[in-house]
Amino acid sequence: MLLPWLPIPRTETQRLFCAAGHCLFRAGRPARGVYWLERGSVGIWSRNPTGLFQVISAPAWLGTEHLVASRSRYTVQALQPCVLVLLSRSRLERIAREYPPLRFWLLRGFSQETMHVLPHYE
Repeated sequence: MLLPWLPIPRTETQRLFCAAGHCLFRAGRPARGVYWLERGSVGIWSRNPTGLFQVISAPAWLGTEHLVASRSRYTVQALQPCVLVLLSRSRLERIAREYPPLRFWLLRGFSQETMHVLPHYE
């Protein structure tokens, strides 16, 4: 179960297995949905040529920004074999309409995710 307080039927999700090097999101491209990273780790690259700037390990949500943005801001690639659960954008939007607390929960996650990847100035 992705969220204990929100029972999402398995028919609403797609379980995926991917090899190291598989690209989940590419910067500037349309977003496919939101992933729950069950096992493995991914790297996040910015659009500029600074390279890898964050590594995320399971368990974690990936792509919560896609609730409010239609395109990915970052490239996300598996650094090792991963087990993921995909919740498509259309299903995510439908479930969020039916269960408004999900929208707030994902927006909170998006805010936290944004704070981690914004450049820090001292």
